[in-house]
Amino acid sequence: MKRKLYVLVLSALIAALCMICLSSCFDENREFKFGDYRYKVENGGVVITGYKGQDTDLAMPASIKDMPVVAIGTGAFLNCDTIKSMTIPDSVVRIEGLAFSKCYALEKVTLGQGIREIDFSPFAFCDKMTYNEYQSGYYVGTEENPYFAFVSTASKSLETLTIHPNTVVVCGSAIENCYTLCEVKIPEGVISLGGFVFQHCSSLEKVHIPKSLESIGLLAFEKCDSLVEFVVADENSHFKSIDGSLFSKDGSRLIKYAAGQTVSSYCVPDGTVVIEESSFENAKHLTEVTLADSVEEIGHSAFLYCENMQSIRFGNALKDIGGAAFGFCASLKEIVLPDSVQEISYNAFYCCDKLEFVEIGRGVVSLEAEAFYSCDALTEVVFRDADGWRVRTMYALFSDKVDLSDSNQNADYLTGEYCEHYWYKE
Repeated sequence: MKRKLYVLVLSALIAALCMICLSSCFDENREFKFGDYRYKVENGGVVITGYKGQDTDLAMPASIKDMPVVAIGTGAFLNCDTIKSMTIPDSVVRIEGLAFSKCYALEKVTLGQGIREIDFSPFAFCDKMTYNEYQSGYYVGTEENPYFAFVSTASKSLETLTIHPNTVVVCGSAIENCYTLCEVKIPEGVISLGGFVFQHCSSLEKVHIPKSLESIGLLAFEKCDSLVEFVVADENSHFKSIDGSLFSKDGSRLIKYAAGQTVSSYCVPDGTVVIEESSFENAKHLTEVTLADSVEEIGHSAFLYCENMQSIRFGNALKDIGGAAFGFCASLKEIVLPDSVQEISYNAFYCCDKLEFVEIGRGVVSLEAEAFYSCDALTEVVFRDADGWRVRTMYALFSDKVDLSDSNQNADYLTGEYCEHYWYKE
C-alpha cells in the first residue's frame, strides 16, 4: 500500500513538473498586456514588445508583475509618434534593433545605468532627436554620463574616428557605410559593439579592441574587405587575435578572417569549432583553405564571394554547412565531404560556376533545396551511401525515392530536375 502511494505521489510530482516546464516554454513565446505595454517573458525577465499609449513624456516601468524589465524588443516603439522624451530604467540591459524607429516626435532619451547592449539603428527616422555631440559622433546618455552610448557618426566621409573616452556601448550600425575610414581604436571602457556596426566600411584595415570589450553583435564587420589586422588587448577575456584574424578567447569560434591580407593559403587553426557567419566573405586573395579537424560548423555565408578559392579541405569533425556558405565561389572545381557531415543547407554551393565534381559523405541526412543551384559545370555527384534517399518539393508533403547510383544522373538531379527539392535520407 505504501509503495502504491509512493508511486502515485511520485507520478503526480513528475506531472506537475512537466506542466511547469510546458507552461514556462509556452510563456517564452507568448505576448501579454500590461496597461499600454505588450511584453513577453524571457528567463524570468520582461521584454517590452510594443506600446500603444499616447504619453508625451514616458518613463518606462522597471518591473511588470514583479518581474524586472530587462529588454526593449525589436521595433517595440515603432511609429509611437506622440512620445517626445523617454526615460529607460536601470533594469534594462538590452535594446534591440529599430526599437524606437519612426518615433517622429522623439527628442530626448535618457538611458538607464544597466544598459549592456544596443543593437542596430535604434533611432532610425527619429528626425527630431537631439544628441550629445563629440567630434564626429552623436551620443545618448544616462543622467551621469552624456556619452554613454555612441549612436552614429556625423559624417560618412571620415578617415579617422575618435570615440569619446566615457563611452560604454557602441550602437549597432553606428559606423556603417564609412567607406573612407581606415583605422578605429575602440576606447577602454566600451563593453559592446552592436550588430552591423562597421558594415560596408570597405577601407577599414585595422581595428583595436580594448580589454573591456565583452560582446560583438551580428555581422559587425560585414563587407569590411580591406581588414588586415585585429589588434586585441592581451588582457581581454572574451576575444583574441590569431595571425590578425578575430577569434573568441578560447579559440573555438572564428569570428572574422582578416580578408585584406594578401596570403593565398590559410589553415583554420586547430581548436576552432565554429566558423561564424560571413567570416570569410569576400576574401578575394584566398585560393586554398584547410579546415582543422576540430571544425564542426560552417556558418551562413561563411565563404560567400571567395571567388578565387580553388580548393577547400574539410576536417573530419564537420557536421553542418550553413546556407550560402560557399555561394559564388566561382573557382571551386571539386568538393569532397567527409562522412561526419550531416546537414547541407539551402544554397550552400549556389553559383559555383566551375564546380565539376562533388562527393557526398555517408553521414549526410539532409540536403536542402537549391544547394547546388546554378552550378552549371557540375557533371558528377557521388553519394558514398546512395540508398534510402528521397526528395520532397518545397510546397507538398509527398516524396519520391530516387536512384542515386549514377553519378552523372545525380548531377542532373541536383542542378536540374530535383534542384528545388528538399532531399532527405530515411
